Amino acid sequence: PEIDTEILRILRSTGGMWKPGLNNGDPVAMEKEISIAIKFNSIGDGTDYIENFVDLAQRYVVKGNKKMFTQKNCKSALKYYDYAMRYLPNDKSLLVTRGLCKYELGDTKGACRDWTRIKTLGGLDGDAYLDNLCELKGFPEMISTIQGVK
Repeated sequence: PEIDTEILRILRSTGGMWKPGLNNGDPVAMEKEISIAIKFNSIGDGTDYIENFVDLAQRYVVKGNKKMFTQKNCKSALKYYDYAMRYLPNDKSLLVTRGLCKYELGDTKGACRDWTRIKTLGGLDGDAYLDNLCELKGFPEMISTIQGVK
């Protein structure tokens, strides 16, 4: 809660610094991603906060993977992937997997946003297949495309 409060305070302090996006001179809705780096020392027992964030995220990913790949419950899996994203918002492998989950649920726009974000973050090795994922006709075709990438 203290982190959330501080981030809100920081964002509120930027009031008046934002300019609307324009398209041919007309204001348009735009998305803007802001990165805020926060450095933590320890949580009292000598453990680094970041290690705890990674541990928490990994636990959620494991639960999400079990729901998605073993139990075929993408709706429940998405909840766990979203939790993991709170702790590791720039994790590319998590974005790929969450995108697959969204795609399977019929949220192709959301899936494409996740995959596009990977490119914004610098891409993945051999990520040429990401260009074509949004164009595929269904989840089975997508899985076979990904499995065929070496």
